[in-house]
Amino acid sequence: MDNDRQSEANSPVSDASPKSASLCKRDWLQAALEVLDELGAEGVKVLVLAKELNVTRGSFYWHFESKEDLLNQLLDYWEHEQTEVVIRDTSAQHYPPIETIRSVMVNVLTNHRQRYDNAIIVWGRSNPLAAKTYRRAVRKRLNYVKSLMVEAGLEPETAEFRTKVLYSWLMMTRDGLPKTTLKNMIRDIDHCLDLIFEN
Repeated sequence: MDNDRQSEANSPVSDASPKSASLCKRDWLQAALEVLDELGAEGVKVLVLAKELNVTRGSFYWHFESKEDLLNQLLDYWEHEQTEVVIRDTSAQHYPPIETIRSVMVNVLTNHRQRYDNAIIVWGRSNPLAAKTYRRAVRKRLNYVKSLMVEAGLEPETAEFRTKVLYSWLMMTRDGLPKTTLKNMIRDIDHCLDLIFEN
């Protein structure tokens, strides 16, 4: 039994509050992702999350067997929400390939899809599963955009290189470019695509 669960076993608290009953697994995972981003993996504790969600610690165990179970599911949640959802949603639009890439970029930047990447990278330095999950997610992102570039007419080798350039630009936007308006962001995206698809 982990320390958090042992503490809960010794704590005479009830899980019956309306707030606790209304929470789903996704609420716990999103709260854990926010804490991971702020405090790192060591900061993701059941008590911290319960306080963030304003519920008892015991309600955690309706959804997870242990903190380790939470952390493992957190990686799947991050990969799904920040990578697979983008691919699913933009694919469903059935736009021409360049317009689909544009849609990917808008989706990533307006929804801050890259926000948690640094936290996963740091976690991966001490956790092989986190490192493996991050590498897999990046491969999915790059392969998706590369396939769109090839569909748009670029040679595979050229598409691979330009996909990495585009991806680096998105990551730089996350890490340091000044905040901007939506209009200016769209302008910058269009300028980036013009450069990517120059002959």
